[in-house]
Amino acid sequence: MAKSIHVSEATANQNLRDVITKLQINACDMVLNTAGLAIKAGSSALAKSVNTIIAMIDGVLVSKAAADMPALVGTIAASKYGLFVFSMNASGTLTTTPGTLTAAARANLVFPIVPANEVVVGFIIVQNGSASAFTGGTTALDATDITTTYVNTPFPFNPNALSL
Repeated sequence: MAKSIHVSEATANQNLRDVITKLQINACDMVLNTAGLAIKAGSSALAKSVNTIIAMIDGVLVSKAAADMPALVGTIAASKYGLFVFSMNASGTLTTTPGTLTAAARANLVFPIVPANEVVVGFIIVQNGSASAFTGGTTALDATDITTTYVNTPFPFNPNALSL
């Protein structure tokens, strides 16, 4: 494994601080309970949280009442998998960020970079078993031949940690 921190005196201290900051963010910012992600209603293209979301972000306890998640954006081709991550900032604003939308199998999914200063509330995996494209924000999450898996992340979960 190659070294990831430069050993030059001029940059070593800053590089070490950068790595420690990333570790601290990944260890301290987190959702403290399950959002209870689910489809908003039958035949809906939206997901929602059924529970109040409680999180620790930048040392501040944040609470967000149960709400609709922002609309999914992107298209998943027929017979492919897609991943959408839901995150929240310290103001309680929710964000949807697409990951891989063209995976041939679940194992090929790649998480997106989560926006700075946000915690992951959860994510959904959409398996498009239909013969036509799945269009985020339009295609129902429970449409025929669409399988949606809802994953809640009530623990320190940040795919950005993979880039340390």
